[in-house]
Amino acid sequence: MLLPAIDPSSLTLPVSSEELAVQRRRDLAAARTNRGRMIAFAIGLGVFGIGFLALTVYGIVAAQGPGWVIAFAVFAAWAVFGSIAVGRLARMPAATGEPAKGEARLHRLAELNGLVYEPNVEPRLAGPLFERLSGRRRNTRFTTTSGRTVEVGNLLYPQARAGMSVSVTIRAGGVASTTADDGSYWRYVAVQLDAPLPHMVLEPQGRQTDAATEAATGRRAFPVDFDEDQHLSLEGDFDRYFSLFVPKEYERDALYIFTPDLMATMIDEAPGMHVEIVDDWVIFSRNGRADFGSPSTWSAIDRTVNRAASEIVERGGRYRDERTAGGTPTAGRERVLRTVAPAGRRLER
Repeated sequence: MLLPAIDPSSLTLPVSSEELAVQRRRDLAAARTNRGRMIAFAIGLGVFGIGFLALTVYGIVAAQGPGWVIAFAVFAAWAVFGSIAVGRLARMPAATGEPAKGEARLHRLAELNGLVYEPNVEPRLAGPLFERLSGRRRNTRFTTTSGRTVEVGNLLYPQARAGMSVSVTIRAGGVASTTADDGSYWRYVAVQLDAPLPHMVLEPQGRQTDAATEAATGRRAFPVDFDEDQHLSLEGDFDRYFSLFVPKEYERDALYIFTPDLMATMIDEAPGMHVEIVDDWVIFSRNGRADFGSPSTWSAIDRTVNRAASEIVERGGRYRDERTAGGTPTAGRERVLRTVAPAGRRLER
């Protein structure tokens, strides 16, 4: 079992005054950190503005004597604006995006089940779903503290603010209009593999042609499209449910991983999910926000990890890329570190 059973019973228990006090201290610490970043940004902006205004002052004074009055007025207005901005940032209240009691329950759930809960942090995984959020604190996640590393969480995409319309490109060539809200979130389950595998992506069928449904439901397409000549058709009914994309000349390698049994498991346990194998991770994702305060969410995570991901971990543990030294047995020597040749590390876009 890759992920020990999560006991969600603590989610229904009341939050004690001690737990609420601890949560408020967390909120205050997070608010101080955020204020510090924003104040530093405001100070940097102010320094740049002062330098720019100094040059402006010099130019005006040099051009005409009375111009110093205008320059002083502009400088004073800038100083007042900067003071107001910094003052408001310093008074910003603590905010976590969830009620304090709900956050306290999630921290308690993590502590009781050997997890670490991190709200509002930067994404750290590879792959197109995460790379567009690099440097942005838009990731809420739970991570295992022992055994195999498993990470589950929500990603908030910055394309739109709540209630604003955005445009999303669908592979078929159309453009769907949706709103932020849950459609701006992607929920994911990531499991670390024993070693890197070639970059492979499973896309659920229907996302390529059902633009009207996406527009109506607010569900968004996968953020990256891959070249169609990397599409690999598989046997049986699998192509009715998923499209598989693999790097060129890695078709045999993909067939080694995606056996008929594994394909059947994907259909049963991961319907409608995007599945990406990138470096030494397998990532299951779906548009929409996961409610980690709901026991049903954790039941779904258990099925994804211990049924779908476990078979990929098992197959991947025996995989060797014959194009590298790590793919060849080394008699009488220590085994070379397993890796993937450069041509197989990323799909072309």
